[in-house]
Amino acid sequence: MGRLKKVAAGILVVLTVMLVGFILTKDSATVATDTDQTADELVIQTAKDQKEPKNPLEKNLYPEVNKLVRQYYSDVASGNMEDLQTITDGMEERFQQEIAGNQKFVEGYRNIDVYTKLAEEEDAYIVFVYYEMKIRDIDTPVPGLGNLYVTRNPEGRYIVANGIYDSKAQEYVQQVASDEDVQALVSDVQKKYREVKESDDTLRLALDDLQSAYSE
Repeated sequence: MGRLKKVAAGILVVLTVMLVGFILTKDSATVATDTDQTADELVIQTAKDQKEPKNPLEKNLYPEVNKLVRQYYSDVASGNMEDLQTITDGMEERFQQEIAGNQKFVEGYRNIDVYTKLAEEEDAYIVFVYYEMKIRDIDTPVPGLGNLYVTRNPEGRYIVANGIYDSKAQEYVQQVASDEDVQALVSDVQKKYREVKESDDTLRLALDDLQSAYSE
């Protein structure tokens, strides 16, 4: 049990890091119960209805953004601060410390899918990142959903804004988070998380310890 509590504490740090910049409110992350559609199913249904959403959620559509996001998660898992400095707009000391601590517990992030919506700012994207996090000493990876804001820097390269952007952009991210297709994606990931948690007793105990520690 002592080992599980240490793992749970490590997961808490991991989730804290991955939720930096994830500004979905509690209400917007709670999916209405009148739909069981996944994000992909919603896209299919939209096509059938011949209704184009104003700003649809796109999956793995932009190669440059996909590459950046996968590099970001790889660097977070490995603690590559030097590389992170080059692909973000800044690394607060607290964030660096949390990333360094993650290496004790996280092996990496797998099966990453990059979902994007256009930001109001030109050539910028609101990104929802599906990933499966592999925790050391636990066989079953944990599904999760992160949120990033991607834009171009003055040199013309895409970077992760790392949660440091103006209030207008933050408000628009909040607005986009309540879109039906984003809520379907959240619902889909929540379902996968519950299924995975129940499939592995070791993982379930660790996550239960995490939930207790977080609530305290």
